[in-house]
Amino acid sequence: MCEGEPDTSATLAEPPQPDMEADLAALLDEGTVCYAVGDCSAATAKAPDMTKTSPVSLRLEAGLNERIAAIAVAMDRPKSWAIEQAVKDFVEVQEWQLAAVAEGIEAADEGRVVAHEAVAAWVGSWGEANESPPPKCA
Repeated sequence: MCEGEPDTSATLAEPPQPDMEADLAALLDEGTVCYAVGDCSAATAKAPDMTKTSPVSLRLEAGLNERIAAIAVAMDRPKSWAIEQAVKDFVEVQEWQLAAVAEGIEAADEGRVVAHEAVAAWVGSWGEANESPPPKCA
């Protein structure tokens, strides 16, 4: 980002984090059996609608397969559910990263760049009494 431009980094500063509450709410909306301790009368005890999914086959390293199985057991969920959650999280992070890269390429194509030497000099001044201001776009 160049000085004087609107700060769009807040939208790309950190990769998305899983929203466990939303995931749980979605599962309950789909009619998934409630696994909570206590009164689960609000949840309908029926299997989720599997017609909304597509079968996929994949090969995993033995160690990774065991780790996923252990997570699934600890969460009292099927291994396929744990794999689907991992894939969802991966896709969200990759989409975020690809959008950040595309934004950077667009900025460079428009000439909104700072010379490497200017950035290196600025970073080199950090912590000094006469710290340099951020460099401006070329």
